[in-house]
Amino acid sequence: NSMIKWNIIFFIFGNIYDLQVENNKIYLYKEKIDVMYRHYPLDWLYYEEEMRKLIEPLSEGDYLINPGHTLIIQSKAFFAVIYELLGKGYFSEDDEKFILKHIPYTCLEPDKKLSSDYMIKPYLSREGEGVNLSYDRVKIDFDNVIFQDRVNIKPLNNRVYSTIGEENKYQFPVIGVYITDDKPV
Repeated sequence: NSMIKWNIIFFIFGNIYDLQVENNKIYLYKEKIDVMYRHYPLDWLYYEEEMRKLIEPLSEGDYLINPGHTLIIQSKAFFAVIYELLGKGYFSEDDEKFILKHIPYTCLEPDKKLSSDYMIKPYLSREGEGVNLSYDRVKIDFDNVIFQDRVNIKPLNNRVYSTIGEENKYQFPVIGVYITDDKPV
């Protein structure tokens, strides 16, 4: 005799703003959520007051398929950490060459390696929010920001497809660091 165990999985798709918290449990449309895949940047929960209610249950439970510690690699401070590791035997010679070629110099405090034309970026922001240029002469609170050499990037002519058609468009590439398994790529 073999015993068959049936697991039924229900998927609920919904708006993150519709999530509710009761007794440190998360609900969507009155259905208890056991696990969720987060497309939403975790750091936005902190910056959007109406979403802060999710921080405690998400940090205490095993809700996230993509866990909270992924926030580390979403931070722009990760670039500064990468630069701190150069020359210390952490990266291969090829990796170091790649980093120097493709990641603008980034540091946590202005230093002599930083050019005079740099950007000041919050650790956790999206879509250019809070970014300042060195020549703007803004008063900077050195907490939670990185300093990064500015790089002029040429736009690329791309074929863009959408539900209403396709067109050629000049767009600027997005530069970032991603983690595959345990390696920066």
